[in-house]
Amino acid sequence: MNATQRGGGSGLLVWLIAPLTRLFHSQTPRLIAAVVLLLALVAGAYFGWLHWGPVVMSDERFRLSADAIEITPPPAWIRADVKAEVVRDGLLGQLSLADPEATVKIARAFEAHTWVEHVERVTKRAPARVTVDLRYRRPIAMVEVPLGYWPVDASGVLLPVREFSEAQTVDYLHILGANPEPAGPVGTPYGDRRVEQGAVIAVALERYWKDLSLHKIVAGERPSASRLDDPEFDLFTRRGVRLMWGRAPGHERPGEPSAAQKLAKLLEYVEQHGSLDGADGPAELDLRNFSGNNVPRTANLREPATHRD
Repeated sequence: MNATQRGGGSGLLVWLIAPLTRLFHSQTPRLIAAVVLLLALVAGAYFGWLHWGPVVMSDERFRLSADAIEITPPPAWIRADVKAEVVRDGLLGQLSLADPEATVKIARAFEAHTWVEHVERVTKRAPARVTVDLRYRRPIAMVEVPLGYWPVDASGVLLPVREFSEAQTVDYLHILGANPEPAGPVGTPYGDRRVEQGAVIAVALERYWKDLSLHKIVAGERPSASRLDDPEFDLFTRRGVRLMWGRAPGHERPGEPSAAQKLAKLLEYVEQHGSLDGADGPAELDLRNFSGNNVPRTANLREPATHRD
């Protein structure tokens, strides 16, 4: 390639770039001015908030009060004043709605309450109100221990004992065979897989256990089971009929019927015989295996003695 050809190529490149260069240079003052203006606005807002922010946040018109908070109405089983306790324990009375982190702080305060399972949403509303959408914990069973009962929810989380009288415990299935003391405080998991898995069984039976006259979910290890195995459970009716349930839903052995199949078998038996209670005294039904005879047979097994003194 000779010098003329190289020069021609360079000229073509210059010819293509020149308009873009002229456009950039023509817009440069405007771009610089826009950037400077934006930075000035940001800096002004920042330093303005540093000066006026504390004044605004201390203004009583923006101070959060219990009356300004609207929450999802608690269900009937919650006797505590959830909102008042959260405002008190979370120090929300000191919070200003002008605080940029106000909704986050409100959500954290409600999430710390033992009856709150999840904070769905926190919304500020004019003139100075807050709406908090909550999902509450729901009691599913009572863990029966020598000195009383521990209420738990569907996940095996410990609920406030003071919310329940002993008379109310009959409204829930009882879980037996667990550690007598929970591992942590109220609002945390009970800390025993027998409770957690027993609660899952209680959920599966929730709609039917009263009609089936069920009363207790008893956790126990089979003689051949190792300590690392999931526990197996028996159900007992109020008259002492034993139903060998097996493992909890989601933990079944290979080939073991599902919770839905076990429940269907119970309902089928009641439909055919009118009751789970044997006419000649305590009986048992093995729900772990549907092969063979599924009709309860008379047995000498009795409901295990309660652990209460």
